[in-house]
Amino acid sequence: IPFFLRTNSDSVLKSASLDLKKLGQRIFVFIIGGATRSELRVCHKLTSSLRREVVLGSTSFDDPPQYITKLKLLSEKDIAGAPAQPFKPQYW
Repeated sequence: IPFFLRTNSDSVLKSASLDLKKLGQRIFVFIIGGATRSELRVCHKLTSSLRREVVLGSTSFDDPPQYITKLKLLSEKDIAGAPAQPFKPQYW
């Protein structure tokens, strides 16, 4: 077995997992239409300040150029008349 696949009771992942269990119930936030690093940063800060794990989900995670493109598309189209897009979740 390669070294990086071996498990150890003192592994970083296990201790991180135990730390999160001490925080209590999770708070799930889901943003439809895309999230940016700014929203991710806010969730991270909330995890620290609330001492609860805040999990962010979104239909997409956009960098600044993608965000600006989406804003331009909104101003060019009538949102009510736009055809529905199929849901395709994206993960990190």
